[in-house]
Amino acid sequence: MVRKIVDSKRNIRSTKHSVFSILVEVKIFTKDKIDVINNSIDDAIYNIFTRIGESHGVDILEWNSEKNNIQITLSLSPDTNLTKYLNAAKASSSRIIKKEFCELLHLLKDGKFWERGFSVFSLDAKEQNKSITQKRK
Repeated sequence: MVRKIVDSKRNIRSTKHSVFSILVEVKIFTKDKIDVINNSIDDAIYNIFTRIGESHGVDILEWNSEKNNIQITLSLSPDTNLTKYLNAAKASSSRIIKKEFCELLHLLKDGKFWERGFSVFSLDAKEQNKSITQKRK
């Protein structure tokens, strides 16, 4: 399993009139749960999700991947459209992975890298801070 814990520099965010911490955990599977994610592909996917997150008000706090899925803990701003972010990140990463790692094409059913949907669970900000702190020790 590849594991990255990213600094939670913006875990608690603020505007002129509010302070907020919106945390979710997302799980996304590869198409038909095929084992295709290795370290190189994981790094490429992580970079794409991070880059797209910058324009959607999303920070990646924790990144875990296995051979057939990724689990991400995200910090969102109140105006983030999570579905648009995830669809953009999945589409872009799929396109780039298939282009840069063309040896995978024969493994992908119908040429699709990701399963159609995703799972999202809300997290308690206080518990998440404890979890991140404990993992760093």
